[in-house]
Amino acid sequence: MTGAIVADLRSRMDETKTFLGTLQLLNTPGKLKNLRLNAQQIRAQQKEGLSALVEVETLYQLVNRLSDLTAYLTTAEAVLPSEHPWVVKVREARSELLVRLGEAKKRAAPDFAQKSRHKLMELKTGYGAVYGTMHTRNRLGVNEEKRATALKTDPRLERLKRLATIELMPASQLTSFQNRLAGLAVCHRLTPKELEVHPVCPHCGYKPNTETSGPSSEARLSKLAEGLDGLVEGWTRTLLENLSDPTIQEDLSLLKPEARRLVDDFLARRQLPETLDHEFIHAVQEVLSGLEKLTISDQQLKQVLLGGGSPATVDELRERFERFLEGLVRGKVRGKVRIVLE
Repeated sequence: MTGAIVADLRSRMDETKTFLGTLQLLNTPGKLKNLRLNAQQIRAQQKEGLSALVEVETLYQLVNRLSDLTAYLTTAEAVLPSEHPWVVKVREARSELLVRLGEAKKRAAPDFAQKSRHKLMELKTGYGAVYGTMHTRNRLGVNEEKRATALKTDPRLERLKRLATIELMPASQLTSFQNRLAGLAVCHRLTPKELEVHPVCPHCGYKPNTETSGPSSEARLSKLAEGLDGLVEGWTRTLLENLSDPTIQEDLSLLKPEARRLVDDFLARRQLPETLDHEFIHAVQEVLSGLEKLTISDQQLKQVLLGGGSPATVDELRERFERFLEGLVRGKVRGKVRIVLE
């Protein structure tokens, strides 16, 4: 519709310009006699051009009054997901405004600009509320930041870092945990006043349409904190099961007395020592060094079991899995092989 308005005004003004150009050529009494128009027709031509000029000036003033809001809302629209209800409202408001702009009488009304600006201001206010809520949900505040900082230096996490040096441990679990913890963005500086000027947080640049939706940052932080105990317990259980395996009992007897005492104490108490010092880690590593760790990914396992994705019977899946395992351990001492899924 805007293109049609521009084309119409341009056409009317071009016609007037052309008409006035022909009048300029009638610069002598003799040439003036060739004029085939009367005074009424001349005034009509002039009036049409001046009317178009007035409409252009009106539109120019209207654009100036609304440009700050339209620019803000255009950026805001691009920031939110395309299916968000607020974006739908903006599209509807844009269509409505363009329709009204297409009607000369409506856009020439004295209160047109004021009503249009009021409508756009309502949308801007609504965006501020929507964005502010999403920003709070997807960024850690002051208290959550303190919790995240404490979690990064948590003694349990330090234990896992030390245990990860043991070859047998599923270190990718720890890496995943640390990456998720590091991925929690922090920002508690955004103010409503800043949001009135900038559609995007000037401190962290948060853009909802570029980040995956899901649980809030606070919920993800809580889940990580709760899951840390599970990681420690799982890794402790892995050590206990492997150190208790009959296939490595002979290796235990080869340890020096002090190292043997550390491992035996761990097996008896079934809890990690309060301090995971180098001596304990080295003793466990030495015992488990005879084991061979084979790492497979979930994607690799999925490919092996499902092949091209076609349905398979239970027997077919069992056969594929067994064939895959046979290939993994071929030429190795089976009792010494440990498979870790990462």
